[in-house]
Amino acid sequence: MREASGNERTRTSIWLATVTMAPSTRRVKRPDVPDRFVWLYGNPKMRDGCYEYHPAVQSHIEEAYLNDKDKCMINFHGEKRTLSFDSMSDSSGSDKRQIKRVHSTKLHMSKCKGISGASYVSTKGYQQTDEKCNICFHKQMVPTRIPACGHSFCYTCIKTNFKKRLPCPMCRGDLPISLFVNPIRYDVDFDVECPEEFAEDCSAMFKKPDNEEVGESSSKRKESKLRHYWIYEARGFWYRYDPKHEKYLEEHFLRNKPSCTLFICGIKMQVDFKKHTQKGDEWNAARERKIKRIAASDMHKFKIRGIAGVSFLVQPIS
Repeated sequence: MREASGNERTRTSIWLATVTMAPSTRRVKRPDVPDRFVWLYGNPKMRDGCYEYHPAVQSHIEEAYLNDKDKCMINFHGEKRTLSFDSMSDSSGSDKRQIKRVHSTKLHMSKCKGISGASYVSTKGYQQTDEKCNICFHKQMVPTRIPACGHSFCYTCIKTNFKKRLPCPMCRGDLPISLFVNPIRYDVDFDVECPEEFAEDCSAMFKKPDNEEVGESSSKRKESKLRHYWIYEARGFWYRYDPKHEKYLEEHFLRNKPSCTLFICGIKMQVDFKKHTQKGDEWNAARERKIKRIAASDMHKFKIRGIAGVSFLVQPIS
């Protein structure tokens, strides 16, 4: 057998070194992960599916837990609920559900359905970026997206179309009934104000009071500098009126009008400020409802769920 020459041995050594040597590496520092926890509740048990608690109460629950308190309370869609850290449960009367504390990095393992009883907002398909409602042509109040086409409108505006059996105004697509059956959201601001343009148009509808009424009207307007909400009762709970409807009621109230007519989701309603009621006219006998004008600071005295029939309000209770 022929002995390898010196050049062949050199080439073989270089080849072996190339194959066996690992590439040079450097240690990369792992970024710090914030030590954040998320509170979940079962439906009613974790194995039945779970939801994140609303962001408005996450810090309230976590603070009570870290301070070694036995329990804490929250207002959840008009109900007072007690969270017990001993039994890791959330209860209101006989209604009881499991709760759990998980690290934010492991949230994906919990298979959560959404937040506060509502499914996560979909990021698939067409996403409307314009805030204008193409039914009333004002900024959307309680923006409601149609899943199939992605177009978005005020909740009461698109519900009017649904009640009249009309399709999506933009693409003529069907409106799913699921949008209007016990609607629950987590991405709505309760303190949203009436669009400025609508407020100006609404005020311009009324004539200025004559000299005899100036004193009383001015007095009421002075009182109205405090933030007030108009709310109506429904099934033992209360909802704030759509801010556009609320502005219309407020303008009548400040001018000492005994009543007014209001169209809500296509239904003609008579509002009586003396009896504090709202009901349909003789051609549309909708159920009579109680109404109230309350100061924003008195919200906690009422079981308020949300706006215009949409439940979303969740608040901590001290």
